[in-house]
Amino acid sequence: MMQNNNPPLKLDFNERSDGSPEWVKQKLAQNSELPLWLYPDRSVLEKSIARFNNLSTEQVLATNGADEAIQLILLACKFGYLNIDQVLLPTPTFSMYEKGLQQWQLNFTIIKPYVDFCINQQQITDDFQQMPRSLLILVRPNNPTGEQVSSEFLQQLLTFAEINNSLIVIDEAYSDFAGDNCTSLLRNSKQVILLRTFSKAYGLAGIRTGYILAAETIIGILAGIAMPFNVSTLSLTLAGSCFEKTAQQDLSRYVDKIKQNREVLQNLLQQLTINISDSQGNFIFFTLKNKRYQLFVNYCQQQNIQIRTFNDPLLKNSIRLTIPFNIDRLEKLFRLVFKPDLICLDMDGTLIDVSQSYDAAIKATVNYFSNEDVSQADIEQLRASGGFNNDWVLSQQLLQQSGMEVTLANVTEKFQQFYLGTTETGGLIENEKILVSQQTLEQLQNTTLAIVTGRPGAEAKMGCDRLELNCEVISIDDVAIGKPDAESILKARNITRTENCWMVGDNVDDMQAAVNAQALAIGINSSGSLEYEKILYEAGATLVINDINDVEILL
Repeated sequence: MMQNNNPPLKLDFNERSDGSPEWVKQKLAQNSELPLWLYPDRSVLEKSIARFNNLSTEQVLATNGADEAIQLILLACKFGYLNIDQVLLPTPTFSMYEKGLQQWQLNFTIIKPYVDFCINQQQITDDFQQMPRSLLILVRPNNPTGEQVSSEFLQQLLTFAEINNSLIVIDEAYSDFAGDNCTSLLRNSKQVILLRTFSKAYGLAGIRTGYILAAETIIGILAGIAMPFNVSTLSLTLAGSCFEKTAQQDLSRYVDKIKQNREVLQNLLQQLTINISDSQGNFIFFTLKNKRYQLFVNYCQQQNIQIRTFNDPLLKNSIRLTIPFNIDRLEKLFRLVFKPDLICLDMDGTLIDVSQSYDAAIKATVNYFSNEDVSQADIEQLRASGGFNNDWVLSQQLLQQSGMEVTLANVTEKFQQFYLGTTETGGLIENEKILVSQQTLEQLQNTTLAIVTGRPGAEAKMGCDRLELNCEVISIDDVAIGKPDAESILKARNITRTENCWMVGDNVDDMQAAVNAQALAIGINSSGSLEYEKILYEAGATLVINDINDVEILL
C-alpha cells in the first residue's frame, strides 16, 4: 500500500502527542550532575507523592511504571500475601491485566460487557457480592473505551469488599483527563488499591515511573516483593519534579486542551453518524462496520497516522485514537473518510461494462491494421502499467508492440467507426451494460457527484444519459492532460466548490490521479483477481472493492 510523506502522527499508545513538556527539558539540563554512581532512593519521590495526595508516606510505593505495579499485585495474589482466592476482571480493559493473570495462572473470572462496551455493572455487583476474598480490577476511566464509572458505584462495591474481605484495584492512569480521582476512597477504606502513572498527562512515558496508593499493610506487602532499586535515579528525579508549580501549570494547560479537543472530535464524529463512546480519557473509541473499518485503517496507514486496533474478537472493528494537541489532521481525515464533499466517478469499467464495446473496439482496431488478434489479458496488462486511460492511445501502443506504426489520427478514426458504428452498421456501443444499481445511484446522489472520464465529451454524455445521471462531467475534452494527471479531479473539485474528495475507478490511472489530487482512492476490481487488487493498492488505492455497488456501504 502506498504511503505518503506526511510526518508521522503517533496516536496508538495514548502518549502525550506534543512531545516532552518544556519544563522536562529544563530539568534534564539542570540535572546533568546527578549522583549516578549511587543506587537510587525512591523514598524522596514517595514523600512527594504522599504530600501531594495528603496521605502518609507508608501508603505510597513508587514503581517501574504501572506494569510493575500490576505485576506486584498479581504476585501478591499468587503467593497468598493478600488473602485473595479469585480475581474479577470486567472487560474490555487494559490488556496487561489478562496477560498477567494468565502468566501467573491465577483463578480469574472475565465479566463481559454490555453490547455498547460499557462494563456490566450489574454482573460485577452480583459476582463481587457473592464471591468473598475477591480482587476486583477496574480501570477508571476505562481503557480502551474511556468509560468513567460513578463514585457511587465504587462506594457500593467498597461496602461489599469490607464485608467479604475483598479488594478493589482502581487503575487511574487517565484520571487527570476525567476531572476527579479516588483518593478520597482510600482515606476511608483499606480495601482499595489505586494505581497512577506519570506516562500520560505528564508526558513521561519514557521514564517508566508510576506509583501505588493503598493501606499501609498492603504497601508493606507489595514493597517486600518489589526489587529494592526498581526505579532509576533520573526517573525518580523527573517524577518528583512533576509536583512542582511549573509542572502542575503545564499539566493543567495540557489537560484542558486535550479535554477541549476531545469534545470537538466526539461532536464531529457524532455529526458524521459514527457511534462513539463517551470517553473521559485522552483518547476516543469507536467501532465501524467491516468495509468502513478497513477504509479508515488503510487511509490512516497511507497518511502515516498510527492508531490502535485490536485482535480481541470482542473489539472487532474497533479503533482507539489518542487525542493529539493539534487536531487539524484528524478533523480533515474524519470528514474525508466518513463524509466526502465530492465523489468523482470513472465511467468505463466502473459504472458501465465496456468489455464488449471499448475493449472490443480496441481488439477490432488492432486486428484491422495488423491482422493480428490481441487478448483481453494483453489489454489489461497494458492498462495496469499506467498511462493508458485513453483507449486510442492504448490501441496505438498495442500496434507498436506488434511492429506496426499507425498515426493516432488513423487509429482514432477506425476505432470510432467500430465503437459508434456507421450509417450501414451498428456500433459496439450497443453492447454496453450498466454496472451500477439504481439504489446505489440514489445513495451516491446524496453527495455531490462528478464524472471524471477518459471518454470524449459526446460519448461521456451518452453514458450519463444511459445512467440517467445529472452531474458535472469532466471528459478528456475538458482537460489538457488526462488521468493519471490530477487536472480532471482538481477541475471537478473547483467547479463544485468542494474540498474533501473521493475518486472511484477501476484502473491504475484513476488511482494515481487520486493520489496526485490528494483525494481518497477507491479501486474497483470486478475480476476479483488478487494480482490486480495488489496492482491497484500499489497505485494508491485506499480500499479495493469488487463492485461499484459496494460503495454504498462505505457512505
